[in-house]
Amino acid sequence: MYNAEQKARFIRDLTVSVSYREVIRGFFNNCEKYENEAGADLCTFDADRLRPLFENYAGIRSVSTHVPKTILRNYAMWCLEHGIEGATDAALHLDDSVSLEKIRTRTVRNPKQLQRWMDILFAPEKDLTTDNVFRAWLWLGYAGLESDDALTVLDSELDFDHMLIRHGGAEYPIYREGLAAFQNCAELQSFAFYHPLYTKELGRVSGHILLRGSGGLPTANVLRARVSAKNRKALENGDTDLNLSYTHIRMSGIFYRVYQDELAGMDVDFMNVRELNISSREYEVSSGRNTQDAKRRDFARKYRRDYERWKMTLV
Repeated sequence: MYNAEQKARFIRDLTVSVSYREVIRGFFNNCEKYENEAGADLCTFDADRLRPLFENYAGIRSVSTHVPKTILRNYAMWCLEHGIEGATDAALHLDDSVSLEKIRTRTVRNPKQLQRWMDILFAPEKDLTTDNVFRAWLWLGYAGLESDDALTVLDSELDFDHMLIRHGGAEYPIYREGLAAFQNCAELQSFAFYHPLYTKELGRVSGHILLRGSGGLPTANVLRARVSAKNRKALENGDTDLNLSYTHIRMSGIFYRVYQDELAGMDVDFMNVRELNISSREYEVSSGRNTQDAKRRDFARKYRRDYERWKMTLV
């Protein structure tokens, strides 16, 4: 941590919770590069310097801004109260919404944009490589499946005639852009492997799980790590400005379908968006139906706010 002794004093004064102390330390460690560049503690930052620091830590969902906003404001007040030289109140007036530019680079507008991003990261579907597995996994996310649920989809649950995935008692769409990857994963018994000096086939693990690899059934962590590494390389090479994860892609798909319904004249009610699982979500509430309903309404309201901000990036 930059200016570690001062920040350690703040952490000791602010809380006795060990877990929250670690959250604050993690935040300060994340801020260190900005402080090193400025040669100053973040409590002295003006609004222009706080903005990139805040956006780097905050996620694109409105609820994700609470932690960095709270820490920055508490630290600013503590520094002012203790007469720290150069301390400002800029954090107390911080606009806690992330920029539309960050939302734009963490989401996709439609299936075509998602396919273009995948084409940058992965080999073409027609090459019949294991990249089809990564593509299909991300398309399952865009269709609305939770990451762990996507790993249990069976070949037989894909209905190509009706362009649907029937899984867990629910139906999810297959988009035309993802059709080739799904068909390859459902039908291929082996994958091609291309080397500068040779080409060979990789045997595929047997079974009926859609996302079977050549060496076994991939875990969500393995899939995430591979996608993240490829995305990072594409960003470094300047091939894309999108920085997407499974979660970003899944949320983009949910918002895209809500938007299509809205364009068709349907009322948008996030209490009824099935993929959000609002009705079955477990809430930390004491008791009482009214309390639980209030939690569900609050959950839907926050997603509605995120949806409206996503729509602004379409302009």
